[in-house]
Amino acid sequence: MFKLCVTTISVICCTQTFATTYTVDDDGTADYSDIQSAINVAVDGDEILVMPGTYTSTTGEVVLLNNGKTIWLHSSEGSDVTFIDGENASRRGITFNGPTPGVVVEGFTIQNCYTAGGGAGSLMGKGASPTLKDCVITNNNAGHGGGVTIGNSGSHATFIRCTITNNSAGYGGGFEIQSGNQITLIDSTVCDNDPENILGSWNDGGGNAICGACCTNNICVQSGGDDCTFFGGQWHGEDEVCSDAVCPPGCIGDINGDYTVNVEDLLLLIAAWGTCP
Repeated sequence: MFKLCVTTISVICCTQTFATTYTVDDDGTADYSDIQSAINVAVDGDEILVMPGTYTSTTGEVVLLNNGKTIWLHSSEGSDVTFIDGENASRRGITFNGPTPGVVVEGFTIQNCYTAGGGAGSLMGKGASPTLKDCVITNNNAGHGGGVTIGNSGSHATFIRCTITNNSAGYGGGFEIQSGNQITLIDSTVCDNDPENILGSWNDGGGNAICGACCTNNICVQSGGDDCTFFGGQWHGEDEVCSDAVCPPGCIGDINGDYTVNVEDLLLLIAAWGTCP
């Protein structure tokens, strides 16, 4: 006599939540036509992919408000063609308004923003710690912190391969880093901000160019130290403005701009000897 044995296998089904990707295009062909609408529905861990275009806001005092969300906000084609634009109205570019460890903003130009307060391009509030990659922050104006203000204790932002240039303010033209906060710069350029490029303490992650006064043949230009030295100029240090730099007068025969007429100048002259094109 045979017995039929029946084995019962229990299958436990689990639910798992995956991150959502939202697309944005100002021509109306994506999930959203403006970035803020995508941020509003996103949750921690989500991705927002932005197509080329110019994105702004007609309401409020900021183009983008992060709302304390840890998201990856990035453009599809980079900062040359993707703009967060304040339209020279009383409007900040991006405000990070809470602890945001892990939030990444990548591949945008933040421009033409204004505020009478701090941080026209970006204002980072208490505990904010975003990472900005491959971004350009330019042509922004504020009462203080024209490009970026890091305010309230406990904030630490990181900038990787970013350019902060041509921003202006009463003080802290490029960066205003208030006491108790820090930034880390990696492979970034901070140049031609008025009145100074960086006001406050910052960490040098390497590969950065922080402009200062460079004198060459009695002419002062804003330049990075390595470039200034390479072209034979006299470097006055980071954040030194040309209005405060005293450039030695140039002299006839100083071809290489090192403030000395010697055999090196003669060799340069001989190398160029002949009929000019």
